[in-house]
Amino acid sequence: MSRNSTLEASSSASDALSSIKTHTQSLQQSSNTITDTITAFQTELLSMYKSQLALLEQTRSLLRFHSAQLAANDGTAEEKYKSSMVKLDVGGKMFHISIDTLLRQEGTFFDGLFSGRWAVKPGVAEDAIFIDRDGELYPYIFNFLRDGDAAALPQSTTQRAQLVQEAEYLGLEKLKQKLLDTAGDRPQIPAHPNNIQCPKCNPTTSNNNILATWNAEQKGYCCLKCMGFWYLKTGSIQVK
Repeated sequence: MSRNSTLEASSSASDALSSIKTHTQSLQQSSNTITDTITAFQTELLSMYKSQLALLEQTRSLLRFHSAQLAANDGTAEEKYKSSMVKLDVGGKMFHISIDTLLRQEGTFFDGLFSGRWAVKPGVAEDAIFIDRDGELYPYIFNFLRDGDAAALPQSTTQRAQLVQEAEYLGLEKLKQKLLDTAGDRPQIPAHPNNIQCPKCNPTTSNNNILATWNAEQKGYCCLKCMGFWYLKTGSIQVK
């Protein structure tokens, strides 16, 4: 091989090595650029993740705060609702009573009435709720809801029987049981005598025309004509 050929071969090899070196440097620079880009992206992603975590914690804090407020408001609203007064039209008789009193016993007619499960009928009076029942006995019912066993109950056998039926209708089991348990505690009203005369005005009475009324405290009769009081004792009339 001539000297010239050797020099040319050496020059070509040197150029190739230089080209490879340059290409390698270029690849290294590209690799560094990519690495820097990935690092920057990872840094930005980590920053975004931390920001999202902070935002999520703020959101949770706000939710906890608002949940506590809602719970407090609901409790206050429920207390205000129960303490509010309601107007009831019971068969034409008007009553004003608190919802809290009406809801003292669970599972009753009133519990269903104010739970929203039933359609409410408007009464004759404005803002009144109509209940299609005879309102004559409802003072006893409402007093029992207010005072429990301390409430006074009617002495009349007829009224007590009607009140038992009303308690069954309203689902007031405690009132019904109270009436049944105290049935023997009522003063016994003797049968009104037939063809007996008032000592004062001497009216004749019969089953169809009783001119007297029973006085439970005195355990006697009062003549409705002269208002004289009399009672029976050992078969004879005793005037008082």
